[in-house]
Amino acid sequence: MHMQSPATSVPSVPFGGGPVGGQWSVVGAIAFVTAVMGAGLLSAYMIQSGYEMWLARSDPVSLSGWPPASDARFLIGVQLTAQLLQLLLIWTLVGIWHTDRSAAFNLAPPGLTVGQWLGAVVLLFAVKTAVTVIALGIAPSNFNRELGPIVRLVREPTVWLLFLAAVVLAGLTEELLFRGVLSRTLEATRLGFWGGAAIASAAFALLHVQYGTGGRIVIFAIGMTLAWIRSRSQSLWPAIVCHSINNAAAVFAMRAVA
Repeated sequence: MHMQSPATSVPSVPFGGGPVGGQWSVVGAIAFVTAVMGAGLLSAYMIQSGYEMWLARSDPVSLSGWPPASDARFLIGVQLTAQLLQLLLIWTLVGIWHTDRSAAFNLAPPGLTVGQWLGAVVLLFAVKTAVTVIALGIAPSNFNRELGPIVRLVREPTVWLLFLAAVVLAGLTEELLFRGVLSRTLEATRLGFWGGAAIASAAFALLHVQYGTGGRIVIFAIGMTLAWIRSRSQSLWPAIVCHSINNAAAVFAMRAVA
């Protein structure tokens, strides 16, 4: 892939000393990612808890079986709200802490050829397929339990809301945080690329609490591949696009078999 010169230095998040590689301090990067992810999780928890309290008062019987299939749109609404809040926080906080949002996340134009774009996508799917086969042999997954709620959502007429949340917003917010900030910052330390990318990818995998061990191994491998694509292209955009294509393929596949 095409290599570009590093992005120009920008002020670091003001936590934990000076920036690493002219971008983020390690503590600042961790604090930023933790704050944004925590805000998203907290908002989702508060919305769901408020809804459960309302159900308990208006229709206590329905709460015993919550969430039924009829509440699928509510669940996706919670996810959308949390992700939009995360995106707003990302844009606002980085605007405060950095003078250049593009440099802060490595959003420089990648300058890749069509063949290189296709190569990045093929690489991601090849790694995902190979690791899935290995992971399922090591730690078989209960797909009915792990993916059941998502399968319910793809059957809904409002599947486009799931597409917006899982493909557009998830691909953007997760890449900005994990590859644009956390992985890139850790890679610039003594950990190097493989150590920094591994720690960020492990955090990325642990975030997906709905999956078992096998699923998290696959997500870890996806995170490592996306970090490599971002590093080789010297831009976060190919990782964002590949992440979104991967999620889109998963949604279409589940809808085809649902």
